[in-house]
Amino acid sequence: MKLSQEVKVGILAVVAMLMFYFGFNFLKGQDFFSTTRTYQVVYDNIDGL
Repeated sequence: MKLSQEVKVGILAVVAMLMFYFGFNFLKGQDFFSTTRTYQVVYDNIDGL
């Protein structure tokens, strides 16, 4: 089966975006398949708590 040049470029673009996404998360130290999220919050004024 012969693929047109547009299809090849589209597949290449999708693969490149997926590699960028997973590579960026890997460099941030996040696990790919983990559902746990950690959030950090900084409050300026907590006197009333």
